[in-house]
Amino acid sequence: ASKYSNEIFADTFSKDFRVKTIGLRFFTVYGPYGRPDMAYFDFTKKIFNEEPIKVFNDGQTFRDMTFIDDIVDGMGKAIEYDQKELFEIFNFGNSKVVNTLDMIIKIETALNKKAKILFEDSDREVTITQSNITKASRILNFHPQTDFDQGMEKFLNWYKKYHSIN
Repeated sequence: ASKYSNEIFADTFSKDFRVKTIGLRFFTVYGPYGRPDMAYFDFTKKIFNEEPIKVFNDGQTFRDMTFIDDIVDGMGKAIEYDQKELFEIFNFGNSKVVNTLDMIIKIETALNKKAKILFEDSDREVTITQSNITKASRILNFHPQTDFDQGMEKFLNWYKKYHSIN
């Protein structure tokens, strides 16, 4: 709701004051130096420390995971864009979903540790997020280059080095 209301405000401001404005929607950004509250980061920390992780709805949740380098590339293209409309919105995602349990397996493998999973039901947990980047691809030439396996490998290598894990 807060993201949507921000878009409405930006659209109104843009039209009222004739200021060109671009809104960028990011889909589950991950990578080195990421947000510790995000699942991929939190799971990694807890699996390494042999702490239990909460997994909602039997792990049957799916996220459009977008590597930070692809987001930065898209932002650069948005800055350089010769905008025609007063207000435009672009989705920046990978357009491919990743299952939560598959993500956990990748982390377990990289850390050589088994996750202690606590399955919980949640009616608040969104089942799937997936971007439609057709507009960003067509107008900005936005094409993510990092698939999930490559991105997680970069994150996990960074995590192990940053925390001095062998």
